[in-house]
Amino acid sequence: MLVYTICDLRVSSSCTVASMPSATPFLRCLRRKIFLFLFVAAATQCPAQEPPPSSLETQVAPGIAALKSGDLDSAEKIFSSALRRGIKHPLVYHNLGVIAQMRGQHLEAVERFREALAIQPNYGASRLLLGTSFLALGRNAEAVRELQRAVLLMPQQPQARLQLAKAYEASEDWVAAAQQLQKLVELDPQEPQARLQLAKAYEASEDWVAAAQQLQKLVELDPQEPEYAYQMGKAWMRLSGWSYQQIARINPNSARLQQGLGQEYAVQEKYDLALAAFQRAAEADPQLPDVHLAIGSILLEQKKYDQALAEIALELKLVPASKAAEELKTKIENARAGSRP
Repeated sequence: MLVYTICDLRVSSSCTVASMPSATPFLRCLRRKIFLFLFVAAATQCPAQEPPPSSLETQVAPGIAALKSGDLDSAEKIFSSALRRGIKHPLVYHNLGVIAQMRGQHLEAVERFREALAIQPNYGASRLLLGTSFLALGRNAEAVRELQRAVLLMPQQPQARLQLAKAYEASEDWVAAAQQLQKLVELDPQEPQARLQLAKAYEASEDWVAAAQQLQKLVELDPQEPEYAYQMGKAWMRLSGWSYQQIARINPNSARLQQGLGQEYAVQEKYDLALAAFQRAAEADPQLPDVHLAIGSILLEQKKYDQALAEIALELKLVPASKAAEELKTKIENARAGSRP
């Protein structure tokens, strides 16, 4: 279990992104990371944080040790005893909130974090964990409010932006979630899982271009990871479908739309439909390259050699330097020659 100080809010590089709709080992790792924000004197990163007397450090040290060891019962007794003795410091309330949160007792955690914040309103650690408990309780609007304040207090803290993105997702505000994840990627451009989660947020908001771009960068970061390549392939397929929809919306009779449909049918080996689509494309724009080449390729598969050669002749008339057309022409001629008795 990792232990953090009240003001040293750096996180493990092995687990730095908030959860998204789909579970991954990375996200499960994050859920195990419970933040134990413990006090250190002479803090420099938390605004308006007053160092407590050295006597408090001495009294809570056993509680800190118990928390670090996972002995929640002993830690609770020590911090509760401090309260009974009149030691009402944000550190004490905060760590009692941490203990409640670790036990899944989020209502109690909310009460304790609020008590800490009543004394120290700019205590970013308590704002962050208060927001996560609200999120666990399904109180999404309150979670967003507290996590927004945590981000303002700790703009360079990845976990604050992560949890805020999660709260936005719970509210189905995918654009705002993507904005936080984008800032997280900017904090650590080499963290692949942050980009993966950002891509998923873009997909949820149907921003297919941005999703494909993030997945492309993922593959560049780790070209040996098959999952990233698979996700990128899916993204490009979705982007392709979206592109055809855009063309159809702008111009339902577009030659490019018919050409794209022909290509899709050809991949599915629906050659009659593919030929019909390519022919519509050629009729819509007789000067469009690659259409006659595609028709010739299909006619070759159907062993209609003369018709295939006629299509290649039309392609070469449009693109005289087409290497692909010349190669297909040779292939057709060889196939025709081999078919003769």
